[in-house]
Amino acid sequence: MITHETPTDITSPLHTEFITPSVHFSKVEVSKACKFIEGETLGTEITVKCGSCKCGKCPVPGSTYSFTEEQELRMIRENLKFDSDNGCWRTAYPWTKDPHLLPDNYRSALATLCNTEKKLKQDPMWAKIYTEQIYDMVDRQVARKLTPEEISA
Repeated sequence: MITHETPTDITSPLHTEFITPSVHFSKVEVSKACKFIEGETLGTEITVKCGSCKCGKCPVPGSTYSFTEEQELRMIRENLKFDSDNGCWRTAYPWTKDPHLLPDNYRSALATLCNTEKKLKQDPMWAKIYTEQIYDMVDRQVARKLTPEEISA
């Protein structure tokens, strides 16, 4: 019968010493590893398949972004300005539709808020984390409380 003895003293060397092996690879081994990784990634790059595609979802050749994403990134970069008065960067948001044409989703948003509050009341830990995140966004000035005029507009 094999027995395993466990030390009763947690300050014994078994608990305080760690063995860290050092591993050295030759250039040949590194080369083999690189070839293996290259082989593992074969066929995973996205390439344009339709040539004159107008879907906006195919990547631009030589890029990981789609045509639409490239246009959005260009718009963000072109409109990027530093606001020295407030110490922050500002840019235009790449809306796919004019925001004024979007449907009124007040009821849906309110229902989502009510469901979130209900769930947070059931779990105080998550409620605390959620509240900290909201205050963090306000402190960083990436969110703010709307004025009554903004709400009614």
